[in-house]
Amino acid sequence: MMLWTGGLSFKKKMKLADFKRTSECIEGTVDGKPKKSELISYTATIPLWGAGVNVTFRHDKTIEDLNQFVSSLSLMTDWISQNKKLIEDHVVSDMLSLKNDVWLDDDEDPLSTKQFLSSIRPADMLVSADGSVELFFDAGDLFFGHQIEVYILTDKTMDPAHLAG
Repeated sequence: MMLWTGGLSFKKKMKLADFKRTSECIEGTVDGKPKKSELISYTATIPLWGAGVNVTFRHDKTIEDLNQFVSSLSLMTDWISQNKKLIEDHVVSDMLSLKNDVWLDDDEDPLSTKQFLSSIRPADMLVSADGSVELFFDAGDLFFGHQIEVYILTDKTMDPAHLAG
């Protein structure tokens, strides 16, 4: 478990030791021959905007230096932590009209931005080997149990938010 003090920015850089390593054996066939592979994942829980967020990455052969990767990941999570309004505005821009135009119950009034934002919370981050992040938000019943996903690229640009799950 990572230990950070409060505030918008993390006071402690993430280290590989902060992550729990898990291993899973995957069996399949390659060219008709049985093959076993080990899938190694690392997970930690971090505080983000008042919620505990699970950060997970898979160790594959493209990550040559795990310590350097985690150091870069620490910079990305710090940027995400400091850019709550930018990310929330992005989610609202892409998802509020979808909720109000398509996903309202017959007896439900359209949501305001404030109501929408109070209904979502960050839940998970899945980090790719290139350092980009899929940030998932729990959206309660807004979209009948679906999460909202925002893909944040390494240059800090974001793909359109969309439903996941």
